Amino acid sequence: MEKRNIDYVPISKLSRGYAGKIIDNMIKEDSTIYIMRNNEPTAVILSMKEYDAYLEYVNEKEKKYKEELIKELGGSLHEYADVSKIPLEDQAYTMHILEKYGKK
Repeated sequence: MEKRNIDYVPISKLSRGYAGKIIDNMIKEDSTIYIMRNNEPTAVILSMKEYDAYLEYVNEKEKKYKEELIKELGGSLHEYADVSKIPLEDQAYTMHILEKYGKK
């Protein structure tokens, strides 16, 4: 994914009727908006183009991970893998894939 311009906008500005202007500016500037609450980013507003690109990226990553997992299982997701062989940081995601694709 390409690097984007980022605008930081306090949530109070959205509630004061500036949402339309903020979104118009986001589209014009081709930027991403971080919504700030108590000086912390709490939400993101993306253009549909950027959101679609993000979904495509995530789906491609999931597809590759699923393919690797199928190879690890010997060609089938219909059996649960021994997740103890998978690095700890990947175990939760592996269980997510198994839940999603592993059951008939």
